[in-house]
Amino acid sequence: MYEILSICRLNLAILLKDKVAFGWTAALPTVLLMINRQNISSASETIYFLIYIYFNAFAGIGVYVLREKDYGTLSTIFSIKWIPVQYFLGTVLTQILFSILCAMLFNIALVVLTNVSLLSAVYAGLIALVVCLPTAFLSYNLTLIKGIHSSTMTSILNVSFFGFFILLSSNANLNQFNPFYLLGTWAERLMHFEFPWEAAVFTIVVVILSIPSILFFQPLSVERR
Repeated sequence: MYEILSICRLNLAILLKDKVAFGWTAALPTVLLMINRQNISSASETIYFLIYIYFNAFAGIGVYVLREKDYGTLSTIFSIKWIPVQYFLGTVLTQILFSILCAMLFNIALVVLTNVSLLSAVYAGLIALVVCLPTAFLSYNLTLIKGIHSSTMTSILNVSFFGFFILLSSNANLNQFNPFYLLGTWAERLMHFEFPWEAAVFTIVVVILSIPSILFFQPLSVERR
């Protein structure tokens, strides 16, 4: 447990210095909330904004780890003690706390700008957190891809996430392949006390498939130094 908390503290110190990541995660949905505030009357109508916040944070775990590998930071940590499981859990805990902070800022804006109650906003945020959590495991599998660079994946994911988010506002058939739409649908069902069994199956499968990336994690950078 001590190793997990230590990794979490270290990651938070690094992450909170990255103003771009913080702004990209929290600012975009908040700005869109301000634009559409007159059309929002319940917390369920903001579930896709919250999905974006949590998905963006959890899907970024793989990229964050790749960046730390490129910097050579992880080789130092793992040379002291081999802690692949603790490192993964500490990194996930970091993103949980970070995304909760972003969601809190969004919910404060939601309560101030609309008639939505704080309790219902917090409840919607918890649902979005639970639904998006498997993304953290899925994202970590990026570390298994040989020769991949964090800068490349950052650009690809940022463009993809923005495209997925914008696509939500349309009725295009492509939305059936949109992760924001799929996760948002599951979250809406949970908010109406309907359990999405396919989400449970998806979570179990993703966790099982992600075990190798956690246990056999390689902290060495692809760059020669």
